[in-house]
Amino acid sequence: MTYMTFTGVSYASDSESNIPVIGDYCVTNVAHKNEENHCASRFLVWKLKDKFIDFTFKTIWEEQGLFTSAQLAEILQHSSVYSARKSLTRIETGEKIEVEFRISHNGSSFPLSEMPPC
Repeated sequence: MTYMTFTGVSYASDSESNIPVIGDYCVTNVAHKNEENHCASRFLVWKLKDKFIDFTFKTIWEEQGLFTSAQLAEILQHSSVYSARKSLTRIETGEKIEVEFRISHNGSSFPLSEMPPC
C-alpha cells in the first residue's frame, strides 16, 4: 500500500467548506482511452483514513488503485471525492468532483438541456 500525508488544507475556491473528512476520496491521476478522447476513463483514487503508523494514529491518504468511471460514480453516491495534486510526500485537494450527463456527440438532435421537465 502507498500512503501520502494529509495536509488538512483545501485549494478549492471555497476552501473552508471543502476540507476532506475521514472516508472521503480524491483523484490524483487520470488515463484516457486514446489521445483523441478528452474524457478520462480511469482514475487513480485515494481514500482518507486514520492509520496506526509508528506507534500513533495518523490521518493519511491510502492509495486504492485505478477505478473506472462507473466505479468512481458508485463512490460518489456515498462519499465526497476531490480533485487533487500529489507531490513527493503529500496530497493537496481542490474542488469536489461531480458526475455530469451529456450527449456523446455535439450537435445532437435531442439535447438534454432542451428536454421538457419530468
